[in-house]
Amino acid sequence: MSPQPPGNPPLLSAISVHSAPEAKALPRCTPPFAALPRISDSTRAAIAKAALAANDRYLYDFIEEYSFCPFARAGREAGQTVRYVHYADSLDLEPMLNIMEEVARDERIVVAQLILPLVEVTPEQWQEFCDTLTALGHARRGGAPVLAFAALHPQLSYTTSNPWAMIPLFRRAPDPTLQWARLQSLEELYAGRDTQTRVVDPADVLEYVRSAPKPRPPLYYRVTETNAKMAQLLGLAQVEAKLAAMAVDARATYHRLLMADNSETDHG
Repeated sequence: MSPQPPGNPPLLSAISVHSAPEAKALPRCTPPFAALPRISDSTRAAIAKAALAANDRYLYDFIEEYSFCPFARAGREAGQTVRYVHYADSLDLEPMLNIMEEVARDERIVVAQLILPLVEVTPEQWQEFCDTLTALGHARRGGAPVLAFAALHPQLSYTTSNPWAMIPLFRRAPDPTLQWARLQSLEELYAGRDTQTRVVDPADVLEYVRSAPKPRPPLYYRVTETNAKMAQLLGLAQVEAKLAAMAVDARATYHRLLMADNSETDHG
C-alpha cells in the first residue's frame, strides 16, 4: 500500500498519547468492524481516490478554510504529512501495523492519516480500536512511544460545556480515520510557540517583575479556545451540516463504485 502525500492532516487533532501497556505481553487488538467485500483492483483504486478526495474536502474546505489548525497549511506545504487509504477486506492487522511502523521510522513525517472507508463502526469502538492498535504498534517496536494518536470519525459526540469538550466536532472527518502525530515534533512545536524570553537589565528586574504581563496560556489552550469561538461564530448547526454532507457524499460515491463493481462481476 503506497502513501498518498497530497493533503494535510490537521496537526492539532492529534495530541492524545495512547495508553502504553504496563505488562510485557502485547496488547490485544481486535477490529470492531466486519471485513469489507472483496472487489476488483480497479474498484479498490477508485475507492481510495474517492476517499482522498473526501479527505481533501474536509482538510481544505473546513480545517484550513477556517484555520481550525493554524499549522495545517504550513505542514502540508513543507511535505511533513502523508495519508494512507486501507480498504479493510480482511481483519488482518498487519497492513495497518506496517504502516504505523513506516511512519514511526520516517522522522520526516510529522502527521499521518490512515483512512478506512466504508467500515461500519461506532465512534466509541473506533476510539478504542485506534488506542489499542497504536499501543500494539508501540509495544511491538519497543522503547518509548513516538506517536500520539487521534480517532477521527464522522459521528463523534461533543458538547459546548467548554472548549475542550468541542474538540470532537473538529474531528468529524468523512471516514473513520486514525491520525498519528510525531510526539517530538509536537513538543517542539508547542515549546517554540510558547517561549517568551525577555532580556532585562539587572537594575530593572524588580520593576519588570512588578509590571510584566501575566504569562499567556499554553498554545494548545489558545488554539482550542479560538476554534470553539470560530465554530460558534459560524453556527454549530451549519458546521455540523457541512461535515455531515461531506460524509454522506463520500458514502454515496463509494456505494456507486461498489455497485459498478458488482455489475461488472455479474456480467463478466
